[in-house]
Amino acid sequence: MSIKKHTLFFTLMMASFLFFSCKKSNQYSQWDADELVPLIKTSVNIYNLANYDELQVDSTGALKLVFNNSLFNLNLDSLVTIPDTALSEKIENLIFVGFIPGVSVSLAQDNETKLSIDNAELVEATIKSGTINVSIKSTFTQPTIVSYELTSATKNGNPLLISELIPAGSLSSPAIVTASYNIVNYNFDFRGLSGTSYNTLVAQISAMVAPSADTLTTQPTDYIEINYTFSDVKPSYARGYFGSELYSNSGSEGFEFLANIAGGSIDIETVDVNFELKNSVGVDLQAQINSISMQNTQTNNSTTLTSAALNNTINIDKAIETGVSTPPVIASTYFINLSNNSNIDELFEILPNQISYNFDLQLNPFGHVSSHNDFIYENNGIEILLNLEMPISIALNEFTLSDTVEFNMGKKTIDDRYLIIDGFIHLYADNWYPFSATSQLYLLDESYTIIDSILMENAIIEAGVLENDIVTEASRSKISGAINPTKIEALYNAQYLKVNFTLSTEDYPKLVTIYDHYKIDMTLVGDFNYVIDPNK
Repeated sequence: MSIKKHTLFFTLMMASFLFFSCKKSNQYSQWDADELVPLIKTSVNIYNLANYDELQVDSTGALKLVFNNSLFNLNLDSLVTIPDTALSEKIENLIFVGFIPGVSVSLAQDNETKLSIDNAELVEATIKSGTINVSIKSTFTQPTIVSYELTSATKNGNPLLISELIPAGSLSSPAIVTASYNIVNYNFDFRGLSGTSYNTLVAQISAMVAPSADTLTTQPTDYIEINYTFSDVKPSYARGYFGSELYSNSGSEGFEFLANIAGGSIDIETVDVNFELKNSVGVDLQAQINSISMQNTQTNNSTTLTSAALNNTINIDKAIETGVSTPPVIASTYFINLSNNSNIDELFEILPNQISYNFDLQLNPFGHVSSHNDFIYENNGIEILLNLEMPISIALNEFTLSDTVEFNMGKKTIDDRYLIIDGFIHLYADNWYPFSATSQLYLLDESYTIIDSILMENAIIEAGVLENDIVTEASRSKISGAINPTKIEALYNAQYLKVNFTLSTEDYPKLVTIYDHYKIDMTLVGDFNYVIDPNK
């Protein structure tokens, strides 16, 4: 329920000023006064029903509903995940190896380590964020520079080098140094030494006694242990094999365009609805739309789409790499039109406020046929959108627009008497719509429960003046309602005012086009007899 705040113009200031100037000697006397008091001024139009983003205006000024909503999005971070991984390398059994100060000694050549990546077989990745946290432990009795060169990770052609000076230690009290290395913009080659592997790192490990230290001869029990952890690693690009996972998706989306419609029936000229499958990833896809339905959760009405486009297997090609940075890929896009040979208009004629869907999407439906050449770039993924376009060309039968505003009559009594004695409330309506309407105003309490109505029942608001099937001038109508003691009490107790306009097109079900300037301007005026206390 949309609630709008309006300033209540009900005030006794003018009347008090007039009577103050002719104040009588009896300080307890009171008078009855008659005055027109503006209460509420507002407009009700089709924008009261919709999110403004959902309505567009064509070149003629006619309105159309445009609804584009993403139902599914599979991006790089969700498709390729490099988990936080702890790895360890231990160099031991260094029997009587002599380390001359300032001379590097190789401890491990072409050392391969496999990462545990569950959802992908990566051969290449460029990193946009993440660190390698390192802990190096040494029992060497001389300060030693330990270097771990990750040759499979390069930046500007240079390998990632982890190099730390480790103080002198001992078997009983090893020296430990920790450090953290940023790996942003490093390119990782995960193919290993063979060039045909995946998820594999290659490193060289070396050590050098500090130039200022003494010559070191290792003992059989000496060791160097390197523990490192990949932390919060996220790629901006990845290549490999991304698996053959099946994604089954069911869900519902709120459809707010018709949310404030209180009742009636509607005929629609045409609706164009399609699923857009946009593949910006280097994988083959297979999709199937299983079901579409719409619901009116207020009336519990539901209608399911029947269309030849449903339950068909659709193959979508992989994206194409451009070889340039902007854009890196050209998406493969496929549209599934749901409007042809379907009952799509019936779905809207129940005045839905919710869309439900079910579809399946499978990656690499033909298996591992890309030779590890699946690819994905940052800000490019797999997206499924529901697109809807409906010209607001409709026929209405007792179609009710409803709007609710805050309402406050202000000061209530003088000496336990209601300020208002009796009178009328008048609704002045300027109707720009090409159809007549009836209207009613309801007074609501704080829980939005109707406590009374105001206007005469079934009074007609005349249709706007048509010229070439377009309203060029509003018609003004006046509807009144008498105010008795029961309604006076309801006026003072009301917290909200609900406005209902019930519309019916002439010659229903003849269709009428709705234009951007159509609205009903409403002014509510009180013609009240009320009590004035000149001493206040």
